[in-house]
Amino acid sequence: MEPKKRRLAVLAAIIEHYVEYGEPVGSKTLAELLGGVSSATVRNDMAALAEGGYLDQPHTSAGRIPSQRGYRMYVDQLMRHRALPEDLTRYIDLELSGYSMDPDRFLSHAAQMLSGMTHMAVVTTAPSAEDACITGVELMRTGRSSCLIILMLSPAVLKSRMCRFNAELTDGELDTFRHVLRSELCSRRASEINLRAINRLRERLSELSDIAEPLLTAVREAAREGSSAQVMLDGQARLLAHSDFDDRALRGLLSFLSDRERLGRLLSDCHQSLNVCIGTELGHDELSQASIIASRYRSGHGASGWMGVIGPTRMNYSGIIPCIEYFSSAVGRIMSALECDARC
Repeated sequence: MEPKKRRLAVLAAIIEHYVEYGEPVGSKTLAELLGGVSSATVRNDMAALAEGGYLDQPHTSAGRIPSQRGYRMYVDQLMRHRALPEDLTRYIDLELSGYSMDPDRFLSHAAQMLSGMTHMAVVTTAPSAEDACITGVELMRTGRSSCLIILMLSPAVLKSRMCRFNAELTDGELDTFRHVLRSELCSRRASEINLRAINRLRERLSELSDIAEPLLTAVREAAREGSSAQVMLDGQARLLAHSDFDDRALRGLLSFLSDRERLGRLLSDCHQSLNVCIGTELGHDELSQASIIASRYRSGHGASGWMGVIGPTRMNYSGIIPCIEYFSSAVGRIMSALECDARC
């Protein structure tokens, strides 16, 4: 093997072994992993990689660990790309489809699943805009006295609320609600659904005033949420289980994650469909020991949101990347289908 290729193989082996076991890697272990290479040759390669800034040595007598530059080289050039097993993708699809009737809970459930599979924190953003226009309304019966209201907003944002009435709801009453909401709300900005607009709806539904109030409350809440940015975080407690963070770094990371505005800006600065940012690349001191893998999902009509996995720089990049890519693809696919159902 050519010296350059061998050194890259050494770097990849160090990173994959360190990611799995969390211990510095020595030349003897590497020689056994690579096979056909002497410990002396491996030591020379490790020295060259350390000189190039790809490896660090935490203690004089210890083995080597990847540096931030080493992780970057691994992600960009050395990592083996793999697809998720078919049985896992079927499981993900089945679990997500069970929440597809409720867009808001659906996105939250997707984040919970992704956090559980990766053992990392997960941040998600729902596409929204101050000038979002209501392009569709749907009411779906969920019980004798309950229904789900879904507002479709441009650009392709879905907001939903559950309505529970104080009496049994007939099909005729449901049709009346649907007709009035569509005629009053479609083509209006979500930010315009204020008290005056709700009073207008109340007048139109005066014959059903004894049961209409829960619906009017749900409409205003969904419209208000649709006109503001939404950043959700799940699984931050999982970061406590990672020994890679020292106490100061962990406190800084958790403090940063508690600021939804900063977290949202961090994702909005991503420019590619898949972004892997490592340590100081993130541009925040609080994130210097962390990495973020962010994948964009597209929910139709060009609208998009983000799913991001947050954890220590010692994370399983080759396993997490295909996982988040599949989740973001599935989320976009299911949300696009929901938009079609909710369109006026």
